Amino acid sequence: MRKYEVFFTEPFEKCLKKLVKRYKHIKKDIEELSSFLEGYPDTGVAIPSYAHKVWKIRWRSRDMARGKRGSYRIVYFWESKDNKVYLLLIYAKTKMGEITKEELENALREAGLD
Repeated sequence: MRKYEVFFTEPFEKCLKKLVKRYKHIKKDIEELSSFLEGYPDTGVAIPSYAHKVWKIRWRSRDMARGKRGSYRIVYFWESKDNKVYLLLIYAKTKMGEITKEELENALREAGLD
């Protein structure tokens, strides 16, 4: 099995900082996600229009109610030949619907991945 490196981008860090105040176990949740993505970055769903380089995954939260809404959504950039996964955005489904194309484009630009 190939092992990928997982990196936190600046946009991801900003989003995470906002969520830490509300969800006390988020750092542990993200640590588990990072470990998971090291081996299985293709588990998420590719976001159309990004040539299978931008993906979204649902990840459980210890602090939220159970079910589909009781999880985080994480958007990440992954190109299989690079052996690297870049976490771009994280949001709580309970607080936000879907991210816009503009928000995603801004995160990619800010992370230097556009």
